[in-house]
Amino acid sequence: GPAPYTDDFHLFCFHWRFNGTRFTPQQKLVVIKPFEGEKDVTELAFFPKQFCKSDNPILQSLIDKGEKFKKLRYGHGVYKGLNVQPQPPRFVDEEVFIDFSSGFEAKVESIENYVDERPLSLPFTDKEELFGRRCDRQPHCWTCDINISVSKLEMKRASDFRVTGKYALTVSPEGFPTLSEDTLVMLPSTLIGYGLKSKDWYLLDMYKLKMAETTGPERQQSFDHLVIPSKTKRLLQALVKNHGITTESPGGNEDDFKNEIDIVKGKGNGVVIFLYGPPGVGKTSTAETIAAYSNPARPLYAIVSGS
Repeated sequence: GPAPYTDDFHLFCFHWRFNGTRFTPQQKLVVIKPFEGEKDVTELAFFPKQFCKSDNPILQSLIDKGEKFKKLRYGHGVYKGLNVQPQPPRFVDEEVFIDFSSGFEAKVESIENYVDERPLSLPFTDKEELFGRRCDRQPHCWTCDINISVSKLEMKRASDFRVTGKYALTVSPEGFPTLSEDTLVMLPSTLIGYGLKSKDWYLLDMYKLKMAETTGPERQQSFDHLVIPSKTKRLLQALVKNHGITTESPGGNEDDFKNEIDIVKGKGNGVVIFLYGPPGVGKTSTAETIAAYSNPARPLYAIVSGS
């Protein structure tokens, strides 16, 4: 019919959110406005992926977004920009560590609201939208008898879809490389990260994050260029390297942890290095560069006595 007498076409869609181990749906309503005549389905503002050509730039950008999320979902980086809603707006300019699982377990209200599992649903309506119009011959008109309620049909389809369980996906770290293209294009662009300076959890835009280099000569050179006695430098290297070998050995210190009665498990199994001297001799620089020199490289997490 003429466009002025036609309602908007509502599509109830979803994309993935991630809580560290499980993808859950983020529902979104999109609208296609009425138009006159006919259009190719690909000319609409929204259309099924099955009609999208492989060289479509939009499809490629969604695939690239998914690949980027896979790379940035865990690790150390630098963030500069606003955080992401539904968190209250805040400008973040610091080193962060991306960790969905720990962020989810931290019980930060705004992050819990983001990753909380919600069932997919359609709004309930009493209005029955019918195909065509009733005529004077009802209830014996064959055309009128095949009319059905669109809203009831949508509810039935939504119910059938929920039963399949396809709106939730559990994935292990090893499973990320094998994600299908249909899953990739639905991955989010929001990360959960911890500010190493502010000591707060944030929802972050992955396009404003620059991951730190964990390998390469630049990280090694920062320690090599540190101006301290060579004997002290070798001692620091040996302490950090030996601690890394001990903690990463098969089995680690699991037996020791099981026998502990201390509230803080693993306390006393770290390495404490006391650096002293007047301001400007390189205490902070030594801590920063030895963290970068370690293998794998680790971010420096600074705390004070009050922490």
